[in-house]
Amino acid sequence: MTDQMAVFQFVEGFHDPTRRHAALGHLSPPEYQRRRHALAQQT
Repeated sequence: MTDQMAVFQFVEGFHDPTRRHAALGHLSPPEYQRRRHALAQQT
């Protein structure tokens, strides 16, 4: 296993991508990104 892969697996295992964040309007990071991208496409 490469160092890069080990770091990736650690980060993916440590961070919960479905956890909601108050700084993101109580959205999960993927949902925040989807909405931000959708708004950018409208303009």
